[in-house]
Amino acid sequence: MLRKKEEEEEEEEEEEEEEEEEEEEEEEEEDDDDDDDEEEEEEGEEEEEEEKKEEVVEVVEVVVLVVVVVVVVVVVVEEEEEQEQEQEKEEQEQGKQEQQQQKRREGGGEGERERARERERERERERERERVQKKTRRGMQNEPETRPTYKPT
Repeated sequence: MLRKKEEEEEEEEEEEEEEEEEEEEEEEEEDDDDDDDEEEEEEGEEEEEEEKKEEVVEVVEVVVLVVVVVVVVVVVVEEEEEQEQEQEKEEQEQGKQEQQQQKRREGGGEGERERARERERERERERERERVQKKTRRGMQNEPETRPTYKPT
């Protein structure tokens, strides 16, 4: 009987040990599953972080492109405005020159005539001086009659 009891006890102990081993294996599997779950979560979080980083990079790229486009547009508009202003200045300058040329053509004839008259008057004065000088020289050499006489008043 003792033997039976011992055998039964041994069997029970073996069963208990087997159960314990099974429980430990189950716990290990659960731990492994938990570890796997944690690893998957970490991987999922890492993937989410990578996706967020990629989205941020994409947004930054879009913003940079928009800024570049705006700068290019501003530069082009400013250049066009400068060209328009230069063209307006050139047109104004050309208009002024045309007006001056027109005035010269219209008034230039009168001015030219006036200068010609003035030259003619100057020539007449010069001839008169020469004539007076000739008379004066002749008068000094010849008769006093040829000299003009002036009466003081």
